[in-house]
Amino acid sequence: MATTKRKAAAPTGPLFPLGDPTGAVRWTPPMLKKVLPRRELALKPPSVDAPEALAADLRAAAHAWMPSFERGASAPGADASLYVLLREAFAWLDAGAVTQPSLDVAALAYQFAVPGDHFRRERFTTFMVDLWVQRFGLAFALDALAAAFDVAFAMSHDCAVVTFPARGLRRGYGTQGPMAVSYGDLTLVRGAHNGLLYFRPEEIPELARRTPALTSNNDECEAWIRLRAHLAAAPQDVWESTLPHAEALIAHPSALVRHLVAFAYPERPAWAEALASEKGHAVHPILTAAVRDPAALPYTMLGYFYEYFDESAVSMLAASGPRAVPTLLDAASNARQKPAVKFLLGLVAQVDTDEAVKGVLTLASKPGAETAVAAMRENFPERVAAIEAKQKR
Repeated sequence: MATTKRKAAAPTGPLFPLGDPTGAVRWTPPMLKKVLPRRELALKPPSVDAPEALAADLRAAAHAWMPSFERGASAPGADASLYVLLREAFAWLDAGAVTQPSLDVAALAYQFAVPGDHFRRERFTTFMVDLWVQRFGLAFALDALAAAFDVAFAMSHDCAVVTFPARGLRRGYGTQGPMAVSYGDLTLVRGAHNGLLYFRPEEIPELARRTPALTSNNDECEAWIRLRAHLAAAPQDVWESTLPHAEALIAHPSALVRHLVAFAYPERPAWAEALASEKGHAVHPILTAAVRDPAALPYTMLGYFYEYFDESAVSMLAASGPRAVPTLLDAASNARQKPAVKFLLGLVAQVDTDEAVKGVLTLASKPGAETAVAAMRENFPERVAAIEAKQKR
C-alpha cells in the first residue's frame, strides 16, 4: 500500500494544540512519521493508483470470492436481502465501477474486498476507499464505509486450510506470526456490532452459533486509517463538506460505526469523548487515537492494530499530549519485550513534565530503558537534575 508523505516538521512546539496546547511534547521527525493522519501535520494527499487499475483489482477480487459467497447463500442464517445486493455489487464491479452506486450496493461491494485482502498481499479494502474517493468524493466514501461496517459474514470450515503470510493477514486476537485461515462458504449476515469486538449470542444467526468463525469488519481498520489519511489531506472546504455526513453518522445505531467515524475526525475530539461515556457496549480501542485524555476511556489497548502498535502509541500522544503519559508508562511497565519498552519510554522521554521524568526514572532499571533515560537527560537536563536531587533527600 502506498505511504502518505509528510512535510518535515520542527522537533519542538505545540504541533497538536488540541491535545497539547502548551507544547510540552518535543516532537522529533521519526515520531511524527508514525502519527496516524491528522490535519495538523499538513499532509500531502495519499498516493493512489488510477481508478481504472483499482477497479480492475477489485473486479478480480469479486470474481475470486463470488463462488464462496454463492455457496453460502443457502446456509442457515443467510440474509437473502444481502445476497440480492451482493449480486448487484458484483455486476457494478464487473462493469468497471464507473457509475456511483447506492450506499447499500457499495457496502456489499466492500465485502468482496475483505477476503480479497488475503488472496494477494495488498490491501483491497484500501483500494475500495481510494476508488470511492477518486470517483465519487470523500463524503460518499465516508457514508459507504460506514454502511459496509454494518454487514458481517460467517465462514464455514469445510475446505482446505491455507496459510497466508503474516503481513497480509487478519490475525485473531492474541495470535502472532503466520496463521492458518480457512475459507469455505461465506454467509452474509447483518452485524449489529453492539459488542464491538464480539457478537452477543442472541445477535448471531444459527450458522454463526455453530461456526466459531464469525467475521465482522471491526478487527480490520485499515480502510478507516486510509479514509482518515484522505480526510487529513483534503482541502479545507472539501473536509468541511463531509462534516454534516459525519455528524449524522455519530448518531448511527451501530456503536462500531459511531466509534470509527469519531476516529476518522481527530479534529473533533469531543465526538470520541462523548462516545467513551456511552453505556451498554464496549468502547472501541481505536478511540485512543482521538480523545484528549486516555483516562476517559474504560481501558486502552495500544496493540489493537497488531501491525500498528507504534502508530497507536504515538497517535495517542498526539491526541492527548502529556495526559497520555500515565497510559504509556503503564504499558511500558507491563511490556515483556525489550523493543516495546524502549519505544514506549522513548516517547515519554520527549515529554517535558515532572510526571514523565519521574516515570522514566522509576523504570530506568527495566531492560530497554537505557536509551530513553539518556534522551530524557539530554532533552530536559534541568528538570531531571531537580527531580533526582529531590529523590536523594
